[in-house]
Amino acid sequence: MHQAMIETEGHAAPAVTLICFTDRPWTAGDNRLRALMHGMARHMPVVIWESALVAAQEPPSLRIRSAAPNVTVVTPLLPEGLDTDAIDAQLDIMTRDFANRQPGKLICWYRSPAALAHSREMTGICTVYDCAEAWAASQPQSARHIALETELYALADLVFTDSEAEAEVRRHAHGSVHPFPSPVGNRHVAFSAWSQLDGSRPFASRTIHRRNARGASPVSWNRMADRMRGLVRKIIQARTGAAATGAPAPSTRKTVTGHAYSGTWQSLT
Repeated sequence: MHQAMIETEGHAAPAVTLICFTDRPWTAGDNRLRALMHGMARHMPVVIWESALVAAQEPPSLRIRSAAPNVTVVTPLLPEGLDTDAIDAQLDIMTRDFANRQPGKLICWYRSPAALAHSREMTGICTVYDCAEAWAASQPQSARHIALETELYALADLVFTDSEAEAEVRRHAHGSVHPFPSPVGNRHVAFSAWSQLDGSRPFASRTIHRRNARGASPVSWNRMADRMRGLVRKIIQARTGAAATGAPAPSTRKTVTGHAYSGTWQSLT
């Protein structure tokens, strides 16, 4: 994986890795996220951190596989019988240890607030809450979800939505909300070009370079990803510039110490 350098005035920011927390499998359901992450992966390593799966094994482990060029999917595997607090504690150790192994700084990208329960102590140079309207509607409105989302608003530097209407709803909770409507009107289109890259479904070769009735070309999604990346870059530049001059920087997540992850790593090809 190549490491991205972000140029600032007079110096370059450290290399960055984007780690995206999602509560759905990479190959199912969230086509918009897959398209955007493929666009981001043109400029930096992208790690997709999926929800944990229950597996009859001990100790806990991470299943790691390459899904596409510069895109790695990580799936935590946990033993049966853990309650919610135990799951959060174990995932906190696994997430922190994995993050500490990544070179450079981290961009923390949340598709759902649920992952905040085990990643709030990570150190990120920029935190993004990417909240699509259809995705938000499917989230359980439990007290736990509401509390985690409220906490995520406080941590996030940027909030992205997929419509102006959703942005208006979110602006009451955050001061930097940016709508990014999908390049096509149909939110449920088949992203056949991206499916060819990650192997999730059959691919028709002529769709990868041009728009057709089934969806938008990768070029359209790449442009939207670049606009999002531009906003992220401004946050990183502000923090990097402040660090270089000794000026107070915008607050970031605090760095914490803890037990090292003692599980196993499964690198899949």
